[in-house]
Amino acid sequence: MPNRTLSEILHSWESLSAHEINHLLPTKVVPFWQSESYDHLVRDDDDLHRCCHYTLMNPVNAGLCARPEDWKWSSGYVAQRSPAADLGTVSVPGSGTGGETPPQPAGGDACATGA
Repeated sequence: MPNRTLSEILHSWESLSAHEINHLLPTKVVPFWQSESYDHLVRDDDDLHRCCHYTLMNPVNAGLCARPEDWKWSSGYVAQRSPAADLGTVSVPGSGTGGETPPQPAGGDACATGA
């Protein structure tokens, strides 16, 4: 996408994904995306760790699970150590295909952690 700003790319992606997802939902959700976006330049390894931790903790802070690894749609869930890992193989947790719809939040904004 030459000559496109990040804002334009995000808008296109959000518009397309919202349209497709609303097409699949029984009731249209408007607006589908929050109106603001937040960009952040990762400055060093400590900042990268903080940003990754913030992202992993979003479902916990939203009350969707007790621990990041309990949230099926999280990299924390996928990264759990399994007995098979000791044998040199890694099993894929869960029996679903990964395309399941996450449950609705218990309330609050997952981004409003104050972290």
